[in-house]
Amino acid sequence: KEKFDSVYPRITNVFGFPDNDKNRIHILIFDIFSDSRSGQVFGYFMPKDYGPYEETLRSNECCMFYLDAFLTRKLPNMAYSTLAHEFQHMINHYNKTLFGDKTESTQTWFTEMMSMLCEDMLQTFLGIDDNDSPISRMKDFNSGYYTHGITEWQNSQYSYACVYAFGAYLVRNFGGIRL
Repeated sequence: KEKFDSVYPRITNVFGFPDNDKNRIHILIFDIFSDSRSGQVFGYFMPKDYGPYEETLRSNECCMFYLDAFLTRKLPNMAYSTLAHEFQHMINHYNKTLFGDKTESTQTWFTEMMSMLCEDMLQTFLGIDDNDSPISRMKDFNSGYYTHGITEWQNSQYSYACVYAFGAYLVRNFGGIRL
């Protein structure tokens, strides 16, 4: 909670705000996929939680994202980085899809790139080592860039690595946060 509260103003200053009508952001920590000994997914944001509860969607009707309990306990710095990543997804969804013109959702590769850059931007502030940050994905980029395009999202470690490498290059060479 303290880590999230400390990064909230930094993230919202750059990326905007989530829903102003909702007073709180809920972070649910549980055993994602019931794999309490191995953990494979660190966290996620579900756009359906913004909407009303319906039998098919089962919305929580709040601003919410989820973290894996096993991985959060085992790798707390990666959990802090994931908080920033998922929060950017929440902000992006609200501002681009719900509040925006609603004609087209943001492509996956782009919103993942923005979330990886959000993690990157906060790494030093949160005191996160390179091994627990998006920078650690550069080895995957170096070994798989020729098989994965930036916009050809495959939801693999290489897709994340490619979009991070592209975004990091742009930010570091063309204006930083202003970009």
